Amino acid sequence: MLTGRKNSEANYDLNCDFVKADVENTLSFAKILQEVQPDIFIDNHVTDVANTSYVLSYSTSQIEKLGVFTGGYVRDALLPRLSQQLEKRQLPFQSDSLRTPFKQLTLSSHPDIPRYATGYVSLWDCMSIRINTNEQKPYKQRVEANYEMMKTLVEIADADNQYIKQVKIKQTEADNAQKEYSLEWEIDSTQYTKVDEKPLYNHFKPVHSVSIPQSYIVPKVWQRVIDRLKANGVAITEIEKDTLMNVTSYRIESFKTYTYPFEGHYLHHQTQVSSQKEKVQLYKGDYLIEVAQPAKHYLLETLEPQAPDSFFNWNFFDSVLGKEEDKPIYPIYRKE
Repeated sequence: MLTGRKNSEANYDLNCDFVKADVENTLSFAKILQEVQPDIFIDNHVTDVANTSYVLSYSTSQIEKLGVFTGGYVRDALLPRLSQQLEKRQLPFQSDSLRTPFKQLTLSSHPDIPRYATGYVSLWDCMSIRINTNEQKPYKQRVEANYEMMKTLVEIADADNQYIKQVKIKQTEADNAQKEYSLEWEIDSTQYTKVDEKPLYNHFKPVHSVSIPQSYIVPKVWQRVIDRLKANGVAITEIEKDTLMNVTSYRIESFKTYTYPFEGHYLHHQTQVSSQKEKVQLYKGDYLIEVAQPAKHYLLETLEPQAPDSFFNWNFFDSVLGKEEDKPIYPIYRKE
C-alpha cells in the first residue's frame, strides 16, 4: 500500500495536482466533481507517522474558507456527532494499550490551499473530511476502522440531507453577497483546540484580500489556462469581434521563486502586484468569464496572481517574465 506520495507514472504527486492539473487523472477528477457536485467529500489517506497510537485520525478542511454557514455546520454539528458516533463504534478496536483507536484532530491545522484535495473541493462549498489510517497498525484494523468511519459519515449525511441543502443555499447567498475575497491566511495564535491536553493551533485569520471583479478576460493564446477552466466547469463566453475595453490590469512588481523543483515546477511565491485602469485591445475569440457563477472561488484562487496556488505562481505565464520590461504586465484582465 502506498503511503505519503501518490505518484503518477510520470512521478507527479497526485496529492497536490488539483490546481495545476499536470496529470490527466486530475482533469478527469475535476470533470467528475462537476458532474456529481457532492456535499461531502471523503479524502482517504494512509500515514507512515510512527509516533501515534491511533488506528485512525481525521480532520476537516479549513472551516473559515467554507464560510459562516457551511463551516458552522461542520464545526457545530457534523464533527460533534461524528465524534459521538465513533465512540460507540470503537470497542472492537480497543485494547489495554489502545484506549482511543479513533482520534479527532478536528479542524485543519494548516491553510487549506487548493493544490490539495480538501482545499480544492471546498472551492465549490463542499465539506471534506480527511482520514488517515496508521500503517503501523494491523491491516485488518485499518480497513475496518476506515469502513466504520465512512459508514458513520454516510449515516449523518443521510439524516441531515435536507438541512445540508438549506445550509448550502444560505452559504451560496452569502458568497454571492461577498465584495472581497481572502487569498491568504495565517494561524490565529489567540485560538486553539486542545488535543491530548496540548494546544493545536487550527484557527486562521485572513492576511490578504482582494475585491471581487465582475469578470475576467483571458486572451485566447493562454490555452492551457482555458483547458483547466473548462475542465472545472467554468462558464466561458467567447468575445465575438475585435473590441477595445476598459479594464483593470496588474503589473508584476516582484515575486520570489524557489530554487529547487517541486512537482515539475519552480514555484513562485510572495508575488506582489500593482493595478492600473487602462483600455486594451481584445480580439475575436478571447474569453470573457463572469465571476458570478458556481466556480467563483476557483476563479479567484487561480486567476488572482497573488493567490498561493494561482496559475501565475505555478508558472503558467512565465513566458511574460524575463523580457525587457522589469515589471511585466500580467496578461489576464479584470472587469470591475
